[in-house]
Amino acid sequence: MLRNCYPDTAGEIVQIVYHGGSQPGTLWEIMLLAVTEEEVRARDLAVGIEKNFKLADVELVGPDTVAPQYDACPGEDTRTSTLTFRASGMRLARRND
Repeated sequence: MLRNCYPDTAGEIVQIVYHGGSQPGTLWEIMLLAVTEEEVRARDLAVGIEKNFKLADVELVGPDTVAPQYDACPGEDTRTSTLTFRASGMRLARRND
């Protein structure tokens, strides 16, 4: 379906289900940047970075689509981290609370 995108669709925001990657079958909200015969280049709106999606693994979301939301930070360490800097020794230390 996305193969029919034209250059003027760059910047369009769409929802897809991506059947590849680390969380296959999840819902993504992306901003289209470029489409080739094999890939979609888009900005992942959950984290604000550009990614490539294999076109064969992309499904446009329709009104009957049911899919879990993509988790931008799976297994994220929720402990508080403190970074300290000591100028004299140019030492960087990390402490986890």
